[in-house]
Amino acid sequence: MVPNPPPSGGVPIGDRAPANITLQHAHGGLSRSMRIATWNLDARWTAKHAAFLHDQAADVWCLTEVPARAIAGGRIVGYTAVGSTGRMSRGQHYAVVAARVAPTAARCLHPATVVADVGGIAVASSVLPWRGAGSQPGAVWAGDRLVDWLANALAAIRVSGATVWGGAPAPAAGVVRDRPHSRPGFVARRGGSPYRGRWAVGP
Repeated sequence: MVPNPPPSGGVPIGDRAPANITLQHAHGGLSRSMRIATWNLDARWTAKHAAFLHDQAADVWCLTEVPARAIAGGRIVGYTAVGSTGRMSRGQHYAVVAARVAPTAARCLHPATVVADVGGIAVASSVLPWRGAGSQPGAVWAGDRLVDWLANALAAIRVSGATVWGGAPAPAAGVVRDRPHSRPGFVARRGGSPYRGRWAVGP
């Protein structure tokens, strides 16, 4: 897995620049590279967002805070999209995995997480809890404390079988931030140890 720099010039629409990685993996006896990117949309979606997402030429996107209109009909600018079951206060999906090649399977073991199998790689996208998460609609965050919300979210990701986990806050940061749209990033399984190898990428 090789971290890539953020796109030159950043995001031209006022949002945080996406983070991206290139993952070298074997599937079906073949070795190939898969470019995976993550971006928090902050419940926004315009023609500029669509053009920018398309122009990055990622194979897979781990998107967070995605408006329902952005993935209407299970598609987002040429990608097949699978959204989390949970919705946030502005009606946006917590997380979405969008892939050029349609996922062969998808599962939501937690309302703020979605896992999709893409080209032999299980990719998870999620939003981890923040201090104000309990005010979000629905029974997404079980328990009364931030530590409980985090434990439940992480337990679901651990048993999901995900190889790559992207989203916001950055899973690789190892901390819970105050805002759900903190800097994005990735972690990945390596050498049989779940999420032992960590790569935080992006601005």
